[in-house]
Amino acid sequence: SVVKAAASALHSGNSFNFTKFYNQKAVTVGFPNVMGLPFLFTFNTPTLLQIGGEARIRTHPDLAQGSGSSIPIPGVVNASADVHFVYSTKIEGQIGFVTPFDHRQYVAAVDKNTQLNLPISASVDVDIENAKIQATFSPINSERDYQIFHCSSKPYTTKHDIINLKPHNQDSDYHKIHVLKEPRQQQAIFGANSTGMAFRLNYKNEKEFNSTSWIVEEAKKQDPLVLLYFPWADDTIQYSNVSLTYDARRSSTKAVKFTVAFANETSSSRHSEESKGDRINPAEPSSHSPDSETRRQEFLDRVAE
Repeated sequence: SVVKAAASALHSGNSFNFTKFYNQKAVTVGFPNVMGLPFLFTFNTPTLLQIGGEARIRTHPDLAQGSGSSIPIPGVVNASADVHFVYSTKIEGQIGFVTPFDHRQYVAAVDKNTQLNLPISASVDVDIENAKIQATFSPINSERDYQIFHCSSKPYTTKHDIINLKPHNQDSDYHKIHVLKEPRQQQAIFGANSTGMAFRLNYKNEKEFNSTSWIVEEAKKQDPLVLLYFPWADDTIQYSNVSLTYDARRSSTKAVKFTVAFANETSSSRHSEESKGDRINPAEPSSHSPDSETRRQEFLDRVAE
């Protein structure tokens, strides 16, 4: 049957890959300027979407080993996958004019880059008989750093040979535009104490920012709909660079585990008026151990009171 064939294929692992490269928006406007030279405005958003990895599913009893046309209902399901998700887009805006007699284009432009990189190894165990689900997530390689998020804005000017197919940043006349000699920088490391997984945030910008109130004030300037549909829109063109990196060296925990358990029975013998009076906060359990049966029973008792 189809179920048995799928279970057999996924038992040892099934690789998958999806890659799409496309241009979300492309605009080119050209007309002669007052000197009779061709003036050009171009706007492009090349985008890459890539999802690849390997998935495995195992059950007990094994769905692939059923006899005849019957399909046994599994009591335990184990699903695991190594998935690498990448979304990357660049917003290219350029204005300039062309001098046909020497094949040169004089360009002022800005590149805005955004990238999301998620290399995740996940394992999910479903125990149907005991009504419990355990999910474990970790980086594919917990011993190396991963840049999870990157966002940057780079304005520049260049004098480009239109016959040369090399990108603008390889031109000898390529110059980045900086308002300041040195951009303001901040670095923060968080998560190491609270979760055991450390993340490093690097921020470079040429705007004024003295506190978190600067972020709030910037958000107030934007219309909510504009911020939703055009998060890259800005009323200024300045250099900026923001990156979020998983820091393997500072991480003491290599994986995160979540446990979900379902219970619908409780014992009335556990209720007492004394225990009610002793509780200062009913939402604060006596046990903080992972997957604690005592904690679950306490919550059940308190809900039933």
